[in-house]
Amino acid sequence: MSTKIGKYLFKTINNDIVFGDVEVIQNRDNIGEFLVKTPYTAIDCKIMPYVLKDIGESPLAIQLNPVNIVWHVPLDEFPKLLAIYTEQTTGIITETKPKILI
Repeated sequence: MSTKIGKYLFKTINNDIVFGDVEVIQNRDNIGEFLVKTPYTAIDCKIMPYVLKDIGESPLAIQLNPVNIVWHVPLDEFPKLLAIYTEQTTGIITETKPKILI
């Protein structure tokens, strides 16, 4: 059983920033964990799919145990980040870029 809670940004104990669509799922010990679907990250001010360092590619989802999370906030607390995530995962542009007229 899972409960969708929306888009969230997490800071992990490994200093990773991970964000994406989140569901709460029960693990085998009946403890709620976060399932982050289509996970993305921010490294050096660049937004990119979350890549597992050991395998070199992005998973479809990652599971985070609450013990490994330093803090988390709804992604809509960061409107520009939410706009970039939405554009990259759906193709929908929610924030128009200013145009320079010459």
